[in-house]
Amino acid sequence: MSEKPEGYVNLDPEHLDASHIKTQTKATQIPPAPTQAEIEAANIPEPTELRTPMAQASYSRLDYYKNCPLAFKFKYVDRLAPLQEPEHKDKFGNVKPPGWQRGSIIHQAMDDYINSRTNVLRPELYDLRFELNEARQLKIDEPERILTEQNKFFDFDYNLIDMDALTDDEKGVTSAGDPCPSNYHVLVIIDLLIFNEDFTHATIVDLKSGKVYPVKHAAQTQLYALFTAMEYPQVENVTTQLWYCDQSGKIVAKDFTRERILMYFNFWHRSISRMHKDYKFLPSPHEQHCFFCEWGKIEHSNKWKNKTGNCELSLDKRDRI
Repeated sequence: MSEKPEGYVNLDPEHLDASHIKTQTKATQIPPAPTQAEIEAANIPEPTELRTPMAQASYSRLDYYKNCPLAFKFKYVDRLAPLQEPEHKDKFGNVKPPGWQRGSIIHQAMDDYINSRTNVLRPELYDLRFELNEARQLKIDEPERILTEQNKFFDFDYNLIDMDALTDDEKGVTSAGDPCPSNYHVLVIIDLLIFNEDFTHATIVDLKSGKVYPVKHAAQTQLYALFTAMEYPQVENVTTQLWYCDQSGKIVAKDFTRERILMYFNFWHRSISRMHKDYKFLPSPHEQHCFFCEWGKIEHSNKWKNKTGNCELSLDKRDRI
């Protein structure tokens, strides 16, 4: 890491202001949570010397691990194959792609448009047409100031890995089929990175399809801002922007000074280390997380997920007493 902050306290992204988010409680009783003994008896894998999947952290993996370490083990350590998701059709009877696949298609469409590989703008991106046209023109006029679809890999000292300096034996591919180092610590995926004229200010754009999740999305862009500040020591200020293509082109922006964003290093370092060092992967069943988890009880399958039955501790609101 080019610049190591010192003496800063943990500023957990979960402490971000979410007072505007309304929660609803029901008087309905739910089954008691499993005891610690039941959780530990469910699955405690043996420690291993080499834990490559955990060593490779990204925001999506950190978030998945935070929701449930056991689900993380099934997906990233055991690499179990999930069942095919249930089919969904639009009002015309056409099969809709899964949410993750639709998101990938929209991201690729944005990248193609900004890089002038196409002149056609997908309907989902129309509400962001002014911002996209500005980015497209900047890519033509000053291409060095704008980077698109960046996969940035960092080593265990949080230094950026130069892919061009690696031999063929030191390279691999990600789950998405993109080239990557065979051994890296953190992956940061940035949709759009724009610099001002003297490269002292960086704007990070993250395109979102679907719903708005304020706390989760703020934490994600916070991580991206931190690693951008560490990669570019000349950057004095960072702005993060969330572009919501399914929310009428809503844009949520947040500004950070360099000093401020480096305060978050300790928190993210601990989060990454906690995931990397785990070998027990204790489950943390929760109705909301279990609802969208692939590995729960087969009878808990729903319109979004077909469950594999690997986890016997999954919760479902249909089991409420």
